[in-house]
Amino acid sequence: QGSNAARSHCPSAVATAELLNKMMPLVWAFMSHRDIDVAGAAVPLVMSMLETLKRQLDEAKAAALGQGVVPPIYSLVPSPFVAMEHMPNILTVVYQQLHYSDDFQFEDSDEEEAEEEIHRRNVRKIFLKSTQVCPEMTLEFVCTMLSGLQPPLSSVPFPRIEAALCLVYHFGEGLGPKNQQLANEGHFPVLLSALHRSGVSAHPHWSVRVIYFELTVRYVRHFRNEPELIGPVLESMCGPNGLTNAHPTLRARSCYLLKSFVKTLGSSMSPYTATILHGVRELLFAGNATSLSESDLGHLFEIAAHLVNNSGLTIDDQLTQLESLVTPIISAMQELIHSPSLQNGDADRVGDQLAQKISFLAQLSKGTNKSVAQLWPVYTSMVQASTSALVTLPTHTALRAKFMVIIHRMVLCLDAGLLEYLPHALPLLIAHMACSDVDNEAQRDSEAMVQLVNQLIIKYEERLFPVLEPHLMQLLQRFIELMPKQPTGPGSTVPPHVGAVVLGLQRHYFLVVQHVVAHKLSHILLSAQQRPHLEQVLHTVLSGIVEIDDPVSRKTCLSVMVFLVKSWVPDGPKAGLDANAHGAFVGFVMEKVVPGALRSVLAPGFRVKDAGSLRVAVEISTLLHALSSTLGPPFVQALVGEILPALEFPADLGQQLGVALSGPPLSEVQKVLRSCIQQVHQR
Repeated sequence: QGSNAARSHCPSAVATAELLNKMMPLVWAFMSHRDIDVAGAAVPLVMSMLETLKRQLDEAKAAALGQGVVPPIYSLVPSPFVAMEHMPNILTVVYQQLHYSDDFQFEDSDEEEAEEEIHRRNVRKIFLKSTQVCPEMTLEFVCTMLSGLQPPLSSVPFPRIEAALCLVYHFGEGLGPKNQQLANEGHFPVLLSALHRSGVSAHPHWSVRVIYFELTVRYVRHFRNEPELIGPVLESMCGPNGLTNAHPTLRARSCYLLKSFVKTLGSSMSPYTATILHGVRELLFAGNATSLSESDLGHLFEIAAHLVNNSGLTIDDQLTQLESLVTPIISAMQELIHSPSLQNGDADRVGDQLAQKISFLAQLSKGTNKSVAQLWPVYTSMVQASTSALVTLPTHTALRAKFMVIIHRMVLCLDAGLLEYLPHALPLLIAHMACSDVDNEAQRDSEAMVQLVNQLIIKYEERLFPVLEPHLMQLLQRFIELMPKQPTGPGSTVPPHVGAVVLGLQRHYFLVVQHVVAHKLSHILLSAQQRPHLEQVLHTVLSGIVEIDDPVSRKTCLSVMVFLVKSWVPDGPKAGLDANAHGAFVGFVMEKVVPGALRSVLAPGFRVKDAGSLRVAVEISTLLHALSSTLGPPFVQALVGEILPALEFPADLGQQLGVALSGPPLSEVQKVLRSCIQQVHQR
């Protein structure tokens, strides 16, 4: 307790410090012990010492600044226990404890090895804390430790070099955002350059190569200052020391890390693009892909996509390279679609394989942030092949999921060019949405469907009318059909998991309608095909306001009504409503929606302080303001004189709300309504 200066004059503190100083040799003996139970027992004490050191440094800095001087690095106020004196020992034992045993096998199922990994994780936390508290001293230790290794580094025993590279890797993490200049200037960049020239990537132990590739990607921006190092690093990552190595972990990490390397360096990869793409194609299509997992293959396709789109290739070269990658996949898909296995009842296996191929096509569409018309022929071939697969197996769960992913990607890649292909796919996706009472895959399928439809609505707005108009009601009705049957009768209760599924589908319904009316497509509801269903849709939305006790659904439904009021009430004929329909809609809003919305926030169960409930109140304010803006004083008079009294709303509060609605600011209406709701619940 208290400052260092005060503690230095406290007899008990001095005595305690003497004991601590005397016991430190025992602490280092424990901490450096090869038995992890013994060493692990000292870890909390070392972490506490680092906290003490941080406090001592902060106090010294504050004291120096108070005297108007800039403190030198690591200056300390006099104290009976100086934690800084023990930093060299801390760093030394950390390095020792990070050494694997010579016979470590990296077996996940081995309990002893698992315990050792946990211990190493705790020791790494000490190093991170050391770097945070004393970054300059930690960097000096790392440089000294590496310079003490006997070259070539490829022949240093695996435990020593792996632990050394581990310290380099975690140094940047420990620095934090405030000290990153130490990673970008001075000794550390020199250290990185030396490592990349050291030949450590040729070390015979796979784990050394993994940690080297990991630190290469962590400090990838270093290559922008020394681009001549890119070639040797790529040669290591793409050859037998990386991608083509037999060890599955090394191979998998190389795929992932090469992807990150390529993405970050972007156009700096231009001199190496053709070589890497050739190597990737060899891995993917020359019979070598059997040793790669699906995840590894996906990374390779994404690497190819980023190289094609971001490495400075001409459009013609992009087209050539992309075709060379896409054509074999589409050919394989056609073979699967027409394979005898499909006719012989092996649809699940074929569907899984088709889903994988569609996933690869989606990976190849990454790396671009704009639509390039010259590349449309390749992208349209992707869509056509994927649609053929969907037509073949429209109920296959994985295939449907991957198809929706590639359509998401094609929204960006094809822009308006995608619209002509949607009429073939959208009906199949809707008609075969997974149907199950409480099946997780079915829920994911419906969620993915909603996300896709809403993205299409947001992207294309009015251009989507011809595509969406024939199928909107089919989609909404499908959500209702998918709802599990709920028990009825006296005393029956809905199981929680069933209720959650029903609520999720209701939210999907409301969210799709909201996107339709919010993105210039509300006239779909008035089309000849959808007009007969308009009343059903409006009453379903009304039920979301007055019957469903869910703030998210309620807010969404109120938002639907706000958009419809703004679109349809000011000029009915322009919106597509004749005089009778316009009057019926206004009457529906005045007689059903407004009273139902206000009743929901005045009910005793309304949670006044709940954030979701408050958003509902805000949406009601927006609805009232929209009606006041479009219908004028007659609406305010009807609200204050008829609707609010019928709800037993206090007259004085009703007058306040009426005054607020008579003025233009929406914020004032929101403020007054929120205050009125709170006062009603307090009375």
